[in-house]
Amino acid sequence: MASLADVFKEKERSNWLKAWLAIDIAKSGLEHLADNEAQTFHQHIYSQVTSTLKSQSATCTSCNTTNLLQNQKCPNQICDKVCQEIIKEHRYKKCSWNNTSAPLWQTHYWEIAKCYIQTDGYADKISIQDTDFNGVVSFMLNCTRFNSKFSFPITKGKPTLNKPACLLYKAREVHKAVRHSSQMEVTDVDLQDYFTTLNNLLKDSSHLSKDNVAKNAVVKLAKLEKDTLLLTTAEMMCFLDAVGTTLKQHLKGIAKDVVDASVNDLRVNTTLCIENIKDFMSNCKQELAKQADIHKQDIDEHVDSQKQGIDDHTGRHKQGIDEHVKGHKQGMDKHADIHKQGMDKHADRYKQGMDEHADRHKQGMDEHADRHKLGMDEHAGRHKKSMDEHADRQKQGIDEHTSRHKPCLDEQAEKCIKDIQEQFGNTTFTETTYKQSCKVAIEIA
Repeated sequence: MASLADVFKEKERSNWLKAWLAIDIAKSGLEHLADNEAQTFHQHIYSQVTSTLKSQSATCTSCNTTNLLQNQKCPNQICDKVCQEIIKEHRYKKCSWNNTSAPLWQTHYWEIAKCYIQTDGYADKISIQDTDFNGVVSFMLNCTRFNSKFSFPITKGKPTLNKPACLLYKAREVHKAVRHSSQMEVTDVDLQDYFTTLNNLLKDSSHLSKDNVAKNAVVKLAKLEKDTLLLTTAEMMCFLDAVGTTLKQHLKGIAKDVVDASVNDLRVNTTLCIENIKDFMSNCKQELAKQADIHKQDIDEHVDSQKQGIDDHTGRHKQGIDEHVKGHKQGMDKHADIHKQGMDKHADRYKQGMDEHADRHKQGMDEHADRHKLGMDEHAGRHKKSMDEHADRQKQGIDEHTSRHKPCLDEQAEKCIKDIQEQFGNTTFTETTYKQSCKVAIEIA
């Protein structure tokens, strides 16, 4: 065990640690009431919402907080209604949605309580034990369900000016003063005022005065005020964490002041440097202009010299090119004459060969025509002979056919004549008539 005197020797630094411990003790005294109300409120909301559903065991852990705020409906008809109930109980209708996660509402009652904590930064706090004094008091200040839990009115505006004063607001101001103390010091007068405010809050006649947890906190505050409260290792670690947090903030403030001063010095020095640079650049520019004039004159003389040399070289080169072109032209003319003579000789030889080829081809064509004519004559003779033989065979066949049918035809003719005579009684039948009848019979046959 240790006392606060063992931590800081300076009185006001020791007072600052006392104030921190007083706030922590006051928070422990408020936890029971705040945590019970958070659970009761959670049960009330889900009882109200599920009472209108067909299934009383309906659950939902999939809705997104952002989607609900955009008036999207919960597929299970739960979360959007819970969201409306949370808003309805907020004193200012401005919930801290960044502190909460809708998928955890149904299973974690403190997720709903965090909607009433005024500032962000509590998203990772899963219980009232993880939440600091400011978070617990903000929950009580902003949730209208605590209106009936205190004897004093929880009012809007500047509550410390009201009669009676809102002790929740006064307690939150104590926390702010201690937390943001840049020197980590509290005077005896301020410390006494802090103890009075926290004691009055924990002794409130409405509910806390009957709460055993709050009563125990009041006893611990009395011991702390008289320096008779001994600290456990856990409590000492809590104070060291508080000191460390405040020191970090204080160091950040000092660092910011140092940086601001450094930036200001840098700004002044930068202005002087810029002026010096401008003067140096002006001098350099003048010197460069002088050097440029000198170099320009040298360059002009060098260019004139180079131009004269180039003109001389160009003249010599042009003369050589003309001579080369002339010699090349003569050679080309000689080559053209030689090539022309060769082409003429080649043309003569080619023409002679073509004439010889034409004569040979004509002779071959004549011989072929003679052989073809002889073949045609032989073929015509053979064909004529065959036609004659065929005609003879046809004539012989007709004669044989006529000979075979003549007796029959004569018999038919006599029968016809007889029939005619019988029918017409005509006895005048001439040879001419008979021949005509036979001709008709032959044609019919």
